[in-house]
Amino acid sequence: PLPFKKHGIVCARISSLLGSFLDGSPIGYGVGGNAGAILSRQPATVVGPDLAVYPPGTADEDELTGWSVVPPLLAVEVLSANDDVSQMPPKIGEYIRAGVKVVWLADPEVKTITVYRPNHHHVILKPADELAGGDELPGFSCKVADFFRLPGDRPPPPPQPPTP
Repeated sequence: PLPFKKHGIVCARISSLLGSFLDGSPIGYGVGGNAGAILSRQPATVVGPDLAVYPPGTADEDELTGWSVVPPLLAVEVLSANDDVSQMPPKIGEYIRAGVKVVWLADPEVKTITVYRPNHHHVILKPADELAGGDELPGFSCKVADFFRLPGDRPPPPPQPPTP
């Protein structure tokens, strides 16, 4: 079944934040819409992350007209009400084994981002926490809550300079 509107809103928010960061960046480029990525040929495994960031130089014609044969630097999965949560750990394991450097699992219901990296314990970030891009997206940073802001929610106030 197709995901609900909330899922789409969260995907669009993350895409907007990542896209703004990546514009003109030498880090890579963003892809959305569940574009297929081949994780393995034996067994044949193709996934479609909600969002992904690919390294520069992987946007040639073959890559653009087929499934990606290069794993993304970052794969973002946004849980929807229809998702079977028990399927996520094996899927994240497939991403990591295929060479994805970092996976973000966004949960709109509890407003958390769980960050998975190879050879590290996963980290669960709450709305007040800052999500940093790490080695994969150096310079990227935002509040976790920014990913989950819904239409009608007030944007956070701008930071105030310290008073002397």
